[in-house]
Formats: sequence, structure tokens, C-alpha cells
Amino acid sequence: MSSSISLASSTKAEWIKFRSLRSSIYSLITLISLTVGLGALITFAIAKHYADRGGDLTYDPIASSLAGLFFAQFVVGVMGAIVMTGEYATTSIRTSLAAFPRRTEFIISKVVVLVVTLLIVGEAMVFVSYFIGHMIEASYNVPTASLSNAATWRAVSFGGVELVLLSLLGFGLGLLLRRTAAAIAVFVVVLLVAPILLNILPSSWGEPILRWMPSNLSQGMISLTRDAHTFGPWNCLIILALYAIGLVSLGIVFFNRRDA
Repeated sequence: MSSSISLASSTKAEWIKFRSLRSSIYSLITLISLTVGLGALITFAIAKHYADRGGDLTYDPIASSLAGLFFAQFVVGVMGAIVMTGEYATTSIRTSLAAFPRRTEFIISKVVVLVVTLLIVGEAMVFVSYFIGHMIEASYNVPTASLSNAATWRAVSFGGVELVLLSLLGFGLGLLLRRTAAAIAVFVVVLLVAPILLNILPSSWGEPILRWMPSNLSQGMISLTRDAHTFGPWNCLIILALYAIGLVSLGIVFFNRRDA
């Protein structure tokens, strides 16, 4: 009973800290602006071009509506890292651990706040982006994707889940590295730089590795079609989830073994 009370109290405290920080509010505003705003802008540009060309282009309505997720994934990675590294930067980690000495529960409470917040905000954003994109596409008489289709529903709903899992990767890196700049740098390298470098390699070398990269896995989760060199959407979800759980678990092990 005392353990559950401790976890509940710690989670409540973490929620208060999270919503009271300006960085959290600014990050969420940026996240919503990028996902919804850029998605609408890109959909408008592509749909208008499609209509002007007389419909002779290949058009993916979901890829257009959710295009803002490409930029949003970096925001959630930074958010995840800051949730952990922010306390190291201000040295408040010692005060937090003095109040809640059960370190594993302390980390779990942070994860709960991060996951619940981004899952709610993320799912709301992707569905708003979809509906806005759908209206823009309909106004230009370009192909649309209906939520009555199982593949469309999966692609849209996985958008919010993708953001949650990527935020946990950032959180895990912050837990391991304990420095905001270092965690963000590694996150950007893994998510952006490494795939670019792998694309430069001969396809026989790069493609087998690319399919396991977080960027490709997240893209596979929200794609309506499957590329021959990628996993299916559910496999992408499982692999990315294992990455996130594994990285956070490894971080907890090190967190329990070293000084604050």
C-alpha cells in the first residue's frame, strides 16, 4: 500500500512540475503548431498542385495531412530529454530524490506524466490534422482517405503513439546521459543524421540497417502502403516500443547504481 501511495504522490508531484514549467507549455504549443499548422499548409500546397496538374500525380492524403509529424518528432524528443535532464541542470534532482527516495518509482512517475500527456495531446493533434487535411483535399477534389477504412484509422491513430514512443527515446537518452545537449544531439543523430548517411551507402548495405532505424519505423507506422524494404505497421510499432522500453529500462538500471 505504501508503495502505491508513494508512486501516486510522486506522479502527482511530477505532473505539477511538468505543467508549471514554461518549457513544457512552449513545447506543447510548438508541437501543436508544427503538427496541425504545417500539416494543413503542406496539404494545401500539394492538393493545389495536384489539381493544377489535372490529377496526374501520385497523391497520399495521409502523408500530406500528417506531414507535420516529421518536425514534431524532434520536439517530443527534446521534451522527453528535458523532462529528465532539467532536474540535473538545476540540481533539483537531489531534492526530488530526498522527497521520493524510491528511484525506480520516481522515474516511472515521470514516464507516466510524459506518456499520458503526449498520448492525449498527440492523438488529438493527429486527428485534427487529418480532418483539416480532409477538408482541404475535398475542396480541391483530390483523393481522400476515409476513417471508415481500417488502414486509414490505423495510420492516423498510430501518429500519436509514434510521438509518445519517440519522446520515450529522448527521455531514455536523458536518463543515461544526464545532459540536455548531449541527449538532444544523440537523438538528432539517430533520427536524422544516421538515416541520411545510410542512404548514401550502396542499397545492399544501407537498406537492411535502415529498416531498423527509429525514423523508418515511425514512418512505417503511419504509412498507408508498405515499402518492400520496411516492416509492416504493427511490426514497426512493436520494434519501436521495444527500443523505447529497453532504453528507459537501461537508464533506470544506471540511475539506481550511480549518484544523483
